[in-house]
Amino acid sequence: MIKFNNHNLLDIFDKIKAIRRDVLPPRTMKTLEVPNRDGSHLFSVRNESRFVEVDVMIKDKTFEKLRDRLEVAAGKLRTEKVAPLEIFDEPNRLRYAILVDQTPIDEINKQGKITLVFFMPDPVKFGEQKSIRLDQKGMMSNLLAESQGLLPLLTVEQLLPFLNIFAPLMSRQPFYP
Repeated sequence: MIKFNNHNLLDIFDKIKAIRRDVLPPRTMKTLEVPNRDGSHLFSVRNESRFVEVDVMIKDKTFEKLRDRLEVAAGKLRTEKVAPLEIFDEPNRLRYAILVDQTPIDEINKQGKITLVFFMPDPVKFGEQKSIRLDQKGMMSNLLAESQGLLPLLTVEQLLPFLNIFAPLMSRQPFYP
């Protein structure tokens, strides 16, 4: 159902009760109110970081075994930097997240209920990577049409040395009449 840092949470915990996430990332809008005018002017919109909350349940026969399982779970979920977070109802989307610093547990009768909160510093989800050569006219418009309404993240790699055609013109001494 959900995988973090290549560990399926159902292999660590007994049950996943709920997954809470937002449709859009939180947004900060920069506006300016003008006197004697209704509303305001919108200057920019900035996407903020996201959070994904996962409610899990773990149980065992004794409190000691429960504590041992929790220590194993903590070792698998603890990372020092962001790691892949994959939710199986979105198989072609990948998030990068880190578990927040506090994960309290409610223990009742050898059962534990935990809310795991994953922090996503980058508010976007990533799709499959595709490498193409942009050597034909119209290639960029084809790439945007294939992206199904999502703007692609482009990384440009320079294969040939850059040829500066303006270098001979710029190296000349200026002419003043």
